[in-house]
Amino acid sequence: MKINSLTNGYRLSAGKGNVEHKKEWILNLPNNDYFWSVQAIDAAFSGSELSETKTINPAISLSVRQYELLDISVYPNPVNNGLVTIKSPLSGVKNITLFDAIGRNVLKTELTAEALDVSEIGAGLYLLKVTIGDRSATHKLIIN
Repeated sequence: MKINSLTNGYRLSAGKGNVEHKKEWILNLPNNDYFWSVQAIDAAFSGSELSETKTINPAISLSVRQYELLDISVYPNPVNNGLVTIKSPLSGVKNITLFDAIGRNVLKTELTAEALDVSEIGAGLYLLKVTIGDRSATHKLIIN
């Protein structure tokens, strides 16, 4: 509990917090465990319960995995004849996933050629995800 907080999570004294309108901070911290939690304060200075206390240690990597994007060409788009060509400078099996407009997986296949048959798929707007190895790309695909 913080000094200005009661055991029920409400602030002991009305006052501005340290957030205001700032959305990010850059801190150079020594490698130790640090504990944090948050509390919402409304316009009447009523505080919410304090959130669950979390721990962070800067010695543990906080990096985001870097993804290599896949350079592909998808045509024709819109698709009129049931076949769509997917070209990439990378060789290898193309893992294909096609999602409809509400996110349902409507097709999942592996492709070794450049032509994908979508003639059995209904007309509409789709997202086409193509993965070769550890690289992937997603394109909007319209099927007429």
